[in-house]
Parts: sequence; C-alpha cells; structure tokens
Amino acid sequence: MTSPARAGTTAVVAVLGATALLLVLVTWAASIGPERVVSGGHIGSANPSKPTSGVTVKHAPRPLKPFPHHHREPPGWQYALAFVLEILTIGVVLFLAVRLLAKLMQLWLTRRRRGRREKEEEVEFEVLGSAQQVTEVIAEDAVEQRHELEVGGEPRNAIVECWHRFEMQAGRAGVERRTWQTTSEFVLGLLDLVGADRGAVARLADLYREARFSDHPMTDAHRAEALAALDEIHHSLRPRVGR
Repeated sequence: MTSPARAGTTAVVAVLGATALLLVLVTWAASIGPERVVSGGHIGSANPSKPTSGVTVKHAPRPLKPFPHHHREPPGWQYALAFVLEILTIGVVLFLAVRLLAKLMQLWLTRRRRGRREKEEEVEFEVLGSAQQVTEVIAEDAVEQRHELEVGGEPRNAIVECWHRFEMQAGRAGVERRTWQTTSEFVLGLLDLVGADRGAVARLADLYREARFSDHPMTDAHRAEALAALDEIHHSLRPRVGR
C-alpha cells in the first residue's frame, strides 16, 4: 500500500514533469507566434498592389524581382496540434496540482490525528484520576475482590469477574476506559499506573485470557493460581496506601 508521503512525492514529480512539458510547448508556440497557433499557421499578408483609399499614386512603382524563398512553412496541422497539446497540458497540470493538494491535506490530517492520539495515551490516566486515588480504591475493595474470586461460582467465571473488578475500581477513582481500549489493555495500563507487581499482573492477565477465550475446562488449580497472583498485586500496593 502506498504511503501518504510516497503518494505526495509522486504527485510532486508528476506536476513538475507536466510543468516542464508545458513550458516547452509554450516556448514553441511563442516562437511561431500566437496568431499562427490559433489560426492554424496561416496569416493573411497585405497586398501592396492595391492602393490605400484616399491616397493618390502618381507613379506606379517599378516591379521588383521576387526574392527567392528557401524557407518552407510547416503545415497547418502542426500548429493546430501544438495548440491542442498546450491546452491538454494545462489541464493535466491543474488536475495533478489538485491531487497534490489533496494528498498533502490527507497527510497533514493523518499526522495531526496520530499526534493527538499519542498525546491522549500519555495523559489519559493523569487527566481523569491520580495513581494515589486508584491505589486507595483498589485497597478498599481488596477483601471483597478476593472473596469473589475464592468462592464466586465456577473458576472460569470467578477469574473473569476478578479481572473486570479492576475496571470497576478504576471507575470509582474517576478513570474511564477509552472506546478504543479493550478491557485487558485498560486494566494492564491501570495496574501499571499504580505500580503493581508486574510478574503477578502478567500471571493474572494470562489466566484471565485463558478463562475468557479458551474452551478447555478451568479448575480449582487455576483459581488458586489466580488467588496467589491477586494477593501479590494487593501486597505490592500496600506501602503506597495512606501516603
């Protein structure tokens, strides 16, 4: 797929080439005279044998010997062809110039949207809620979250609910998930914001994906592994609570 930058460069080269061709044709047309281009190469010559009205000629001029002409005028179709090519070249240049402006505008808008999105990703958590607020809400809900994981229904459902509970805690702290974020991406970013133990977060995230997307049975061994990871996450946040 052609990138916007490469497409813009191609359009610039095409415009320059068409402009050069136009200059050549204009120079040719100027050398033969605009009247010849429009009229097809023929210009009516004045007849010196007919006297101008109101002027009396006393003596007839002596006939002059015709000067031999060695230059042969090009046929009229060449001038007509030059005129048509000039018009076509102007049209091509205008078309390519419009395409170039459109490509440059598209490239500018793409870069602007990309920069805006990167800026939003950098400050999304900081704008809506602080790490301290999120940490406090997670700590307040730690006992209930662990209880739901330990006794809450089937291991698969309990693990999924445990992970989604982090999203609920974020909402209490004023942090909302962006429309383009998945639940997994949002919770991982949230736990990274509060500085939770990364190894425990990775293990719990793997168990969540396994429970959410796999077809094989989830057992109490998976529940116990998720409980151990959740305890490590909560333990890693305790020193930050109450600061």
